[in-house]
Amino acid sequence: MQWKNDAKCAVTISFDIDGKERWLARARAGKEEFASPLLSHYGEYGPKVAMPRILGMFDEYDIPGGFFIPGMVAEEHPEMTQKIHEAGHEIGFHGHTHAGLAGLSDEEEAEEFARALDTFENLIGETPAGYRQWSSQRTLNRAIELGFEYGSMTSANDIPYVLEAEAGDIIEIPVHASISDTAYFTFQLAPVLPHQNGIDSPSKVYDIWSSEFDGCYKRGRLFHLVLHPQMIGRPHRLEMLEELIQYIKGHSDVWIATPREIARYWRKEHADNSMRIDLSVDADPVISNED
Repeated sequence: MQWKNDAKCAVTISFDIDGKERWLARARAGKEEFASPLLSHYGEYGPKVAMPRILGMFDEYDIPGGFFIPGMVAEEHPEMTQKIHEAGHEIGFHGHTHAGLAGLSDEEEAEEFARALDTFENLIGETPAGYRQWSSQRTLNRAIELGFEYGSMTSANDIPYVLEAEAGDIIEIPVHASISDTAYFTFQLAPVLPHQNGIDSPSKVYDIWSSEFDGCYKRGRLFHLVLHPQMIGRPHRLEMLEELIQYIKGHSDVWIATPREIARYWRKEHADNSMRIDLSVDADPVISNED
């Protein structure tokens, strides 16, 4: 696989800054048990405490990141949003209210996009190139029509590929549960989340993630780490993340880039010959968005 600057593999680290919307969206959808202040305070740890630490770490190691932010979280934390942008990182679309799009009407989904895009235009003077909020063909077609360059939600490969729909096509920057912190650190006493699984030790997770990086490096693939500030931002987990970044940076022939940079490179250099998945022939497949 050929990567930019003849790198042996590509690396991108992206974050979902859900804030308290991770739970309040469920409460607004009728699950009132998620309206607990204890949960919203848990969510606020991400923007208020973890994000300054994460931005400081990325600045220290001179690496770019991608930050997918619901519009309401950006409105509640405008200084954080602007600092991310001013530091040269990418900001991506993650809905406006973090609502699961599959449960919305067409008009409600359109409003989710419009409100979030207006928010980012007002806060940073531009709208996102990528989004993490796929739920159906309808959403994919809407994103393509709105000019999004890539999405990042599915797991059909460990390098980018092309998703085709009636409105056109879009680059997909794939994710996988094994290299996301939700697989290891999702825990709360109550109410129980559908994928709640306990708390793993950072040393175990480091072994998994560093081994995955080794495999991607050996095979010339994309290592895409997906994180959530309220989870990875705990001090003991940040120590592990820093160790992983040091390990990756110890390889001189690795291209560390934002998801947007990787999508644009893929579109230019590989899209014509890459794997393509035609979603327009499926019966409106739904991709869940519980995170």
